[in-house]
Parts: sequence; C-alpha cells; structure tokens
Amino acid sequence: MNAWKRQWSVATAAVALAVGAGSLTTADASAPSATTNLSGTVSCTSGQPVEGVWVESGAGGSRWAGWHAFPGRPGDALYSADITFGGTGSWTKLHVGCGNNPSNWRSTVTTGWVWMRPGTFTVNAVCDAALPGRREGGCSFPPKGLQTTDPTYLGDYGYCTYGAYRKWHDNLGYFPLIRGNAADMDENAARNGYRVTDVPSRRSLVVINSSAPPFGHVAWVDDVRWNGSTALVDITEMNGGRLTDAKLGITTLFGRYSTRTLTWDAKKIGDWRFIQAWN
Repeated sequence: MNAWKRQWSVATAAVALAVGAGSLTTADASAPSATTNLSGTVSCTSGQPVEGVWVESGAGGSRWAGWHAFPGRPGDALYSADITFGGTGSWTKLHVGCGNNPSNWRSTVTTGWVWMRPGTFTVNAVCDAALPGRREGGCSFPPKGLQTTDPTYLGDYGYCTYGAYRKWHDNLGYFPLIRGNAADMDENAARNGYRVTDVPSRRSLVVINSSAPPFGHVAWVDDVRWNGSTALVDITEMNGGRLTDAKLGITTLFGRYSTRTLTWDAKKIGDWRFIQAWN
C-alpha cells in the first residue's frame, strides 16, 4: 500500500460521534485555533489487525487519522492526524478499531484522555482486543519504569548509551534507570518496568543488538514515517561513526551527536528493540 489508509465508514463514525457527546472541553474555546500533529504507533492484541483510528478532541477538530500497518504486521500500525482546535490545548484520546473490517470493527478500544498542546504530540498505545464490542480504556500507554534524576548515572561520556540517556532526559526530564551496554538495555528496561517492543516508535530508544558486537548500539528515535511502503526511522545518536577501536567500542564520532535515517523491515524484528517513553 503506497498511501495512508483513511477510514470513513458510517458505522464507526456513528460510534465516534456518539462518544463525543461526553467529551472533555478546554476552558477557553474562543482562543485562536491551533494545530497539532498527533502521531504514534498503535497495536491490537490477540492477533487482531488494526482497522481504523479515530482521534477525539475535546476542544474540536476530532477526525480520522491516516494510518498504515507495518509490512507483515497487520496488528501494528503507524498513524498520524493534524488536529485543529480552539484554545491553548485539548483533552484528546484515541479510539482504535481492531479486527473484522474497516466498516465494522470487532473491537473498539480507547486510550485514556491526555492533554495535547499545539505543535507535535506522540501517543503510542497497545490495545486489548481480546473481547468484541466497545471497551472504554482498553488501550494502555507505555508505563513509566524505574527512573532517576542523578546525572552521574549517565556513565562514561562519549558512548552511545550516554548520548541516548541524555536525549531521553532532554525530552522527558528524567533518566530511565536501565544500565548495561546497549545490547543489554532492552532486557534491562523490560525488567525495570518499561515497555519494550519490536514495533518502530517515535519518542523511544532504539536498541540495535547486532551492532558493534558485543556492545550493541542505542539511539533516540526522533520520528517514524513512511516513504511509499517503506518505514523510515529518524534517529539522533552519539558514537555512531565508523568503528576505530573495537575493544573499547569507540568510533570516529565518539562524544559527538549525529543524525541519520534507518530503513525498517521485518528482518529487523528481534534485532531492533524499541524502549517507549511516556511523560
């Protein structure tokens, strides 16, 4: 599929409009309109495919999101929607359709409400599609695992782990308590309460286990996007250059940040792991 899917079914629209009657509203809906790009990844459990994503905004601008399932992974999809609303922010939640078909979802599950400000906003959610019908609150956000504000936790300056922790802190205001070489971070993160998935996710750390063995590599994910039918992962990394000291794991970009774009495909499953962040 070469374009974002857009679902305009009468049945699912009726569901979304009905729940809108109980929406939260902002205090100042008369303020100038603002636009936010809301995007992220949604996953349906129990082997059910994603069939649609409706974004409900309490301050107006509710709409269908464009979405695209990852190749070979119908239960995991990247979605995006530009939401225009009045006021300085909007209480927002997702309604995710899982299973059956786009016009008649097997399960309709929702996230909780989140406060969305103008600009860009990311919501990654896993949705429990085990039972058919409507399930309010059936989608969960990434959990906040163990954390610290101690800067000494960063470890040795210059390595990819140092850079990844610093980028996490810059975006969330705390350090995730994970530890270990990059190749250990996905397992350690899961043990310490974080959601670790093989689904590409914006606002996460990507762990590449096979890189620079036995150290692995880790970077901050700035964006996940589509180019035709290809999923692209934009990252910011430290120590991401050509290896110059295999024993110490040092590259030509030791101590320096750089950016690049990675191409994801099903072959990366198991090798690439994403540690999802949440405020």
